[in-house]
Amino acid sequence: MRKYAFVVAALVLGLAWLPACRFSGLRLPFAPASSLRDLLEYIPPGLADYHPADLHGPAIHLADLERIRRELRLPRVTGTGELEARRSAISKLPVQRFELLPREIAAPAFAAYEEWGWDLNDVNQVLCVPDLDLAVLLGDFARPAIRERLAEEGYSGAAAADFTLFTSPSHALIFALSDDALLVGTDAKWVRVLADQEAQPESSLADHPSVVALLPYLDGAWAAWLATSGDLEAMYREAGERLPREVVESLLAEYGGPGEEAWDLVAVLLRGPQKEPELSILYHYPSEEEARRDLPLVATSLKEAPSMHYRNLTWGDLVTAESIGVDDSVVVAQVTMADPWNMYAAIRDRDLSWLPIRQKPGSD
Repeated sequence: MRKYAFVVAALVLGLAWLPACRFSGLRLPFAPASSLRDLLEYIPPGLADYHPADLHGPAIHLADLERIRRELRLPRVTGTGELEARRSAISKLPVQRFELLPREIAAPAFAAYEEWGWDLNDVNQVLCVPDLDLAVLLGDFARPAIRERLAEEGYSGAAAADFTLFTSPSHALIFALSDDALLVGTDAKWVRVLADQEAQPESSLADHPSVVALLPYLDGAWAAWLATSGDLEAMYREAGERLPREVVESLLAEYGGPGEEAWDLVAVLLRGPQKEPELSILYHYPSEEEARRDLPLVATSLKEAPSMHYRNLTWGDLVTAESIGVDDSVVVAQVTMADPWNMYAAIRDRDLSWLPIRQKPGSD
């Protein structure tokens, strides 16, 4: 668990909330509000400022399941429906490679109703922090059956901000329940962190300047993946375990050592309902000048950089960049996926947490 201590520290400390930076407004064909924003209000703002030594940056997975159902015109099924109908409805959601639920409950998500009184069909939007085995689920959770099932499983409830926190000595899962939200985790103190944070949404990750710059892009997205930059030297050590030695050596030679990253937050967005979902990759920088400086580097990285998930593939084998540009402090790449299954696996494995990398000054 030491491996994930950075997320724990960031959630506990919360760090100081930074005042909103100048935001010029992005030229997008949709309104600036986003249902995914509501999910980010459960996360302390300090998570976006935490760039840990010797570790990856923390990752957050989000999905707007209600929007997907609506835009794909999927039949609406609830957890009270027939098992096969529930299983079929979940299988049609094109976000299976995004992590939506803690590992303790993810595998039988379509059958969770029998055990917990709800399943993924009852969820409208979801945020998951896999490193903490923690999730925020928004939907209709006012059914008495949910509390009844918890009581049957030996859970007892206690007040936690605006939620009721349910714990059981015989179950690993922790639940915090309100009428329209369910928090799920495996550690009661981190579930409490989310419940406490939701009670003070005026200072949350949704208000952090780096996230504010990306919020207009989240509007209308089916799913999103967010991560901060991490420790490049640690990532190269990991690359040494995954990639051929000559590949790692050539990268170190090219960048004059581990190199450096100027961006602080990367986002991958999935959007439909076209025949093939659209994918956008965004990097947030401290300024437009820094973003423009890295524009050619992003283009090169998405074509030539090796994948850490697939030893013999480059990012050019996974995606084709249709357009790359700068909007204020954000580099935006619109890409098509050569193989969505492989692409989602690479996202989950944090391939993008170490791209793009600048050459260190003086290493020419």
